[in-house]
Amino acid sequence: MPLASVSIKKPVAVSMFYIGVALLGIYAFSRLGVDLLPNVNLPHLMVQTSYPNATPEEVELQVTERLEAQIGTVPGVKIFTLCIFNAK
Repeated sequence: MPLASVSIKKPVAVSMFYIGVALLGIYAFSRLGVDLLPNVNLPHLMVQTSYPNATPEEVELQVTERLEAQIGTVPGVKIFTLCIFNAK
């Protein structure tokens, strides 16, 4: 029997079936575990510094080497890359 003819001949049974499916969906949705702020660990570390009117060599000596020493002590950081450029 095609779905349309069953729906016409037995509307109460079909309605009860769809209400049951909807209730199961509502129950499943209520049991779904969703966290508003999940605990996510990103494996990236980004540090941006600004040293106006300084050459890249000065930034390397006065800032970058100190940053390298401090970033190297952060637990979990295995590899990091520092880029020095002159932005104008």
